[in-house]
Amino acid sequence: MSRSSVLFRPHTGGVDAASFERQRLSLFERYGLLAQSRWVVDGLGRRIYVAERVGTGRPVVLVHGGLSQGGDWCLMAGRLSGPVVIPDGPGWGLTYPIDHRRVNFREASAQWLGVVLDGLGLEQVDLVGLSAGGFVAAAFAFEQPERVKHLVLIGALPGLQRELPLQLRLMGHPVVGRLMLRMKITDPEVNRNRVFATLVAQTGAPPA
Repeated sequence: MSRSSVLFRPHTGGVDAASFERQRLSLFERYGLLAQSRWVVDGLGRRIYVAERVGTGRPVVLVHGGLSQGGDWCLMAGRLSGPVVIPDGPGWGLTYPIDHRRVNFREASAQWLGVVLDGLGLEQVDLVGLSAGGFVAAAFAFEQPERVKHLVLIGALPGLQRELPLQLRLMGHPVVGRLMLRMKITDPEVNRNRVFATLVAQTGAPPA
């Protein structure tokens, strides 16, 4: 089954899981985060991968966006103080595969993140969600608000308004979406205007 199918295999770019794990931990360390691997097992016996830096204080949990994995956070995570938790979402990185056609995404997202926090023994966290990870974070915060001290959504459009932009809806089409993913945009300004303009009110520099 291909990576473009709905049932995703672990998203390791063709690298075996052990090598992928070592390389990613090395990448985190390169940018200042000395993390260790943790595994959380849900009620069905499925394994969830977490990169964790232990420490004192309230943990920051970083939830990556869609079509990606926890390595999204390599440039930012090392700049944070205290405990940091970076899980791979279902179907990505080293976490178990999932058929997204057979789940209620909001309910499954909240449940999955709850399993991660319970498995690590975390009562309350600061929660940061990137892109579709913002939907996951918001879904959990709605279900268990007492466990989220701060909620930060970065470019997290899904769920924040009634409809997705046309481009994102087209990406979900089984034929058009695959064609769009094959497009190669070499001009960063074109990419910014086509994609990120839908995520922020002002695409230029923020006011001083």
